[in-house]
Amino acid sequence: MRRDRVTFAIMIGIPIMQLIVLGYAINFDPKGLPTAVTLHEESDHTRALTAAMKNSGYFDFMAPMVSEGEAKRLLDTGEVQFVLSFPADFEVALLRGESPSILLEVDATDPVAAANAVGAASVIVPSLFGAPGIPAATLTVHRKFNPEGVTRYNIVPGLLGVVLTMTMVLVTGVAMTREREQIIRMVVVLPLPLGPRKPKMSPSSTVREIPRTAGTPRNDLERPVTSMTGRGVMARGSPSPAIRAAGRWGGRGGPPPERPSSPGSPGCR
Repeated sequence: MRRDRVTFAIMIGIPIMQLIVLGYAINFDPKGLPTAVTLHEESDHTRALTAAMKNSGYFDFMAPMVSEGEAKRLLDTGEVQFVLSFPADFEVALLRGESPSILLEVDATDPVAAANAVGAASVIVPSLFGAPGIPAATLTVHRKFNPEGVTRYNIVPGLLGVVLTMTMVLVTGVAMTREREQIIRMVVVLPLPLGPRKPKMSPSSTVREIPRTAGTPRNDLERPVTSMTGRGVMARGSPSPAIRAAGRWGGRGGPPPERPSSPGSPGCR
């Protein structure tokens, strides 16, 4: 591992990254979600409701009030996740006991993250207006973009990144292992030297041009021939029968005189 620092970094970095992503980045109970408010008139009851919802920690109201068209645009573009709408003459209807309805529009793209905030608002409104069991105002929730609350629309893209990360690590490990196996197989099949190996010499270093001196034959016809005959070994320097018949020995017309054999040569009797 000390020599392979890349693998060591992957072994340490990938688990740390997964711990940070899975432990801190993924939060199923988010707080401080952006919220817009639309109302026709501001009163003590509207201020009390917005303050109670803000104190719960789930809602973060925008400072200026917005119109219905602007609130719809903010919700469609994803700039806010909740829109709280009060009906016209909310204060008058509340004092008359007509039980007005407060509309809460929710961006339900992530139903798990919005569920806790919706549950908190459903508890705050009945407890703030009217006696227990007889609410003076009701809360109506409209879930947009995912009214059925299907969680796979939001969970599958996140899981895709985690699965790809783990798969790429496994594929990289398998590829490196196979490459090492191929190298080991090549080393195993190599022949082992039985003795001290001599340094290899290139062809250019072994083939040298031999300088031609006086008396060196120019071709094979001038080279001395030693042939076997029925009576013995022909002395070195004697021409072959074919050359003798052709009468070409060193460019002269006839065969050269035979040389006397030395006492130690095989042709000497």
